[in-house]
Order: sequence, then C-alpha cells, then structure tokens
Amino acid sequence: MQEARLANGTQDTFQAQVASIHTSYRCAEAAVLLFGLIRHNTTVDYPPVQQALEENLLQSLVERYGKDHVHIYLHTYEVQSPITNERNHEKNATLSKPDAGTFHPERYIIDIQEDVDTKLQMLYEQSLAVGDPYPESNGASLRNIFRAYWSLMQVWKLSELAARELKPTPWVNDQDGCYAIQDSDPSLFDVYTFARLDTVLVDKLPAQELPLKLDLLSPSWGRWGGLNDRLALTTRAGAAIYTSRLDIARDYIQMQKKLHAESALLHAIKYGNVSYGFLESQCGIIRVRARGEVSSSDNSAFCGKKSRNKICEKINKH
Repeated sequence: MQEARLANGTQDTFQAQVASIHTSYRCAEAAVLLFGLIRHNTTVDYPPVQQALEENLLQSLVERYGKDHVHIYLHTYEVQSPITNERNHEKNATLSKPDAGTFHPERYIIDIQEDVDTKLQMLYEQSLAVGDPYPESNGASLRNIFRAYWSLMQVWKLSELAARELKPTPWVNDQDGCYAIQDSDPSLFDVYTFARLDTVLVDKLPAQELPLKLDLLSPSWGRWGGLNDRLALTTRAGAAIYTSRLDIARDYIQMQKKLHAESALLHAIKYGNVSYGFLESQCGIIRVRARGEVSSSDNSAFCGKKSRNKICEKINKH
C-alpha cells in the first residue's frame, strides 16, 4: 500500500509528485471493534476502561488517521442472571445493564447473553464433552470463549455493513488531516483494532506499527502456546479470520481437541493462511473482573507496586 503522506507529515520526491494527481487518493479509515462482556458496573469512575481506551488506543489511531476517520463498532451483552466463575474469583456477581453509548460507537449491538447461550448450547456441550481446558472454572471459562466468538462475529458484521455504506473521503493535500492511500484499495478500512471490553490497556498503542506490514499483530506475551487474544491490529484479511473462530471451534470438536483460547487463535491464523507477528511495544493489558476487580496477576505484571503511569495509579488506588 503506497503512502501519499509520511507519518510525520513530510513529503519525499514521490509524495510530492502524488500531490499533482491527488484525485486518485483518498483518506484511509480505521475501524475499532470492541467486543465481549462489560464486566464492571461503571466505566467512568473505575475501572479506567474508557480512559485507557481513549488515551492509549483511540488517540494513537486519531494521530495517524485523523479524528473523523476513526470509527468505533461495538458488541456486548446484557446479563440477566448472576455470573459465577471460580477461576476469575467471581461469585454470584450481578451486572448492571451496559451503557454502550459510553464508548461512542457509530453502531452497536447488545445481545441478551442467556439468549446467545441457548443458540450456542449444542456447540458448547460438544466442546465440553471433548474436554474442559479450564476445569477449575467448571465450564464457565469455556462458555465465555463461545460468547467471545459470537461477539466477534457480530461486531465484524457491523463493520462490514458500515464499510459498504461509508463514502470514502478524497484526499487533497496534507491539510486534510488524514492519512492517504490509493483510492483503488479495495478495503475501506486500512486497519482493524480489536479490543476486549473487559480489559484496561495500560500502554499507548504505538502509531509506528501502522500501516500494517502483516495481516495481524498481537502482544508477544501471554501466548500460552498460541497467540494472545486480548488485543489485535489486523488488515481486512486478518480481521475476517480473527472473527471466524466459531468455525474453528467446530474444527476443534471434529479433531477432538480441547478449545484453548490462545491455541485456537493461532490455529485460525495458520488455517486462514494470513501473515502474523507481534507488536513491538509491550502493550500491557489488565483484565477486569466482575464488580470492578482486576486480575491481580495482570496488575502485578504490568503495573506493580510502583505505578508507572496514571492508568496504573488509578488501578492501584482502587
């Protein structure tokens, strides 16, 4: 993908020539796909999910693509029954109705979690019969995997619908405040960013990772024999595979393999024959549990006792 503007706004000889034929270029668009369960009852006071999303993820994309060219899509759940997962130290936790508007999505879907569980019940039972990869959760974590896969599929559909309806913005010059790409590029979105709604991104997403040279980039840590599934930057080809893991779950059942989240993602990427690599920066991510508690192991790994930034300070003051 050829650039019509460098990341720092300067132009080289080729790019100066591009200015004379700018009608063949357009502003690139970035899609942010937020998915999964909002486990906390507040996104403003604590935990700092929204603050981290805006400062550490969205701001990097805005700096690269321009404010008007970053589009947010969201799928989440309304949970009508208390949730229990001993592995996550959650017991009879009641969640309030999610407020999707807090995240300012252009489009969103809120499904009733219990209704989706019913739709996925047969797949879940077949997978559980093969073996529970997280036996300490008594099947709860495996069910969460299926919920995440459904959520990914739905938010992908939202972005695909938007891509068909959004009209590309022609690029004129660097004053447009956008990142220019060839107008002939078949994909409206230059990058897809996937982030779980039950996580806090501790570190700023580095803009130098964009545009992508591979179809998928994810954190280098937390792979557990596969790929980290908490955050990903992808091309459209990578996004199509990243969101197709319900099909991979069916493959695992056929192969009589336990459905482990990280190994299933790596299997999907290899099966889809898309290129992948790792983010250059650490991109620490802390998982949020019910009632606003955070994973102590994540907090220890990425914040520690000495809070290294204001996100960590807010977490450790809680």
